[in-house]
This record gives sequence, C-alpha cells and structure tokens, in this order.
Amino acid sequence: MLAKGHEVGNHSDIHSDSVDLMEQSPQLVYDDMVGWEELYHDATGSYPSTWFYRAPSGIYSERTLTLVQWMGYQSEFWEVALDDWNPQKQMTPEATMHVLKRDTKPGSIVLLHCVSSTNIKILQEYIDWIHAQSWTIATP
Repeated sequence: MLAKGHEVGNHSDIHSDSVDLMEQSPQLVYDDMVGWEELYHDATGSYPSTWFYRAPSGIYSERTLTLVQWMGYQSEFWEVALDDWNPQKQMTPEATMHVLKRDTKPGSIVLLHCVSSTNIKILQEYIDWIHAQSWTIATP
C-alpha cells in the first residue's frame, strides 16, 4: 500500500472500544495505539509518517480524543459508511453503488472495508464515478 502512495492510519492494535478501555485505564488506550505503531514498524521498517487515527467502530469520547491528540494523532471520522465489515453480510454491487452515489459529496470521507467482496467488485466503478463528477481523491 505504501509503495503505491497510500497512507496508513492507526485504527488500534486490538480493535477494542476505546471508550471502554479509557474507563478502565488511559494506559490501555495508549498501549493499544503504541501497539499498532510497533506493528507498523515491524511490517515496514519505519514508523508512520502520517498520524491519522480512526476509533474502532467510530466509538470515542472526549477523553479518548484528548489522549489521541496528545499522542500527535489527528482523529478522522467518516460521512459515508456501509455495513460492509462482515464478509458474510454484503449488499449487492448495484445496491452498494446506489448508496455510495447517493451519499458521497465533495469532501466526503468514505469508509469501505477491505474484507468486502462487493467493495472489491465496485471499487473501480466507484473511482471512475468520482472522477466523472470532477472530484479528486485525496488524504484529509
């Protein structure tokens, strides 16, 4: 992904509810974030050059966001998301494109999960549609 110019952000190591972890101990959230950084380092040989964070399941609190910011991360959320995280429960390609075309606006952050076979099928069509709107795809 990096070799193709994509940026990889922190989505946590253990993918737990960060609000629940924070209530137990801020150290647990910190360790979860650093755990991801170490995995990134092990996989790439370097530490991230961009510091984006998205809370697992989009669950966060002010305390979580404060800690994430203190660690140097910029929290990113999304405007467009599909219930596509479960490989056994996928929309049809036609239904997926309908929702994406209906909900995507200039500047939208779109959440698509890579485990979705439907997303793989429609990704090029979706990218082509975005370009046909004279929009560009960029990192926030």
